[in-house]
Amino acid sequence: MTLPDIFKGHYSHRGLELVVAISTLLFMIPWGQLQFEGLVVALNALGFNLSPTLSVIVSGCLAFIYISISGVKAPAFISILKDIIMLLAIIITGIVVIKEINGLSNLFNLAKQHGAMVTIDKSEDVVFSMTTIFFQSLAFYCMPIIVAVVFTSKSEGTIKRTQRFMPLYMLMYPFLILAFALVSIPDLDNPNHAFMATVTSILPPWAVGLVAAGAALSGIFLVLAVTSLAVGGLVSRNLLSNVPEKSQRKWVQIIVLLYLLCSMGLTLLAPSLMPNLINTAYYGFGQFLPGFLSIFFFRSMRPANIAAGLITGDLFAICMHVAQMNFLNINIGFIDKLHSCLCNQYVFEKKTESSDRF
Repeated sequence: MTLPDIFKGHYSHRGLELVVAISTLLFMIPWGQLQFEGLVVALNALGFNLSPTLSVIVSGCLAFIYISISGVKAPAFISILKDIIMLLAIIITGIVVIKEINGLSNLFNLAKQHGAMVTIDKSEDVVFSMTTIFFQSLAFYCMPIIVAVVFTSKSEGTIKRTQRFMPLYMLMYPFLILAFALVSIPDLDNPNHAFMATVTSILPPWAVGLVAAGAALSGIFLVLAVTSLAVGGLVSRNLLSNVPEKSQRKWVQIIVLLYLLCSMGLTLLAPSLMPNLINTAYYGFGQFLPGFLSIFFFRSMRPANIAAGLITGDLFAICMHVAQMNFLNINIGFIDKLHSCLCNQYVFEKKTESSDRF
């Protein structure tokens, strides 16, 4: 099942289904770009020294081949392997740093000197940080790939068990601070390369290869695979649901290829910091939350209201992001969702008013 299937199942409205599907596809492009940015870093860390163009082409080819031959279970097994490698790599890096700096006493001074830690001196920075954390934690569960993963789970018990382990990901962050605290990298061309550059400077080659392999597994064989499978589901179940199955397969392959090409093109033509790409993707994913809340709590809401709110939120997200608008330093995602909710309510009240007059 897909994200639009949830709205289709509740409202039985083709127009709303299409709006949700198109909006989902639009904001999955920066999510794909994020993975390619990371893959370029991983390939360079493995010592290939490829140009960005060649790195992206190699990554795209590997991703498409893997997606073409893998199923739903393959990324799940890769996920387990990737998590073990990445957690071990980050923890080992942190332990090596502790040894190099002779303890934790001067850790934060070193982190501050080398730009690994931003000191928050203004209340506006606190507002942005806290609204970002809260907004992204809500938007995370509206992600189309999370919906796809949940609906392929064996049972509710499986979902509950995996969610109990989710907080373990937070264990890596103290060790990441340690990793950035040890060395300064004055000639670093791209801030996205900071972690791998640090790892390369303090770990033996075999360990660097392990870290880079974990990053490649995460990008190509996990996130891009799951994302592309979600794109395929959106095309076959929601955009081309009335097309014969044989033709569907061809269209799914074409759309997945176009999705990868768009993400690759943006990586080369408009490279961006990874946190910016994450924020951009979440701006769109967060717009589905008002729709979910309407399904759960406001069942009298009409499908046209949800569609109008979603379109309004998406347009505000894109315009505000491009114009770099700032309202009291609140994360744009919160403001977009507010516009979406207000539009839902406005359309609902207007229709109710017209109905009462009649």
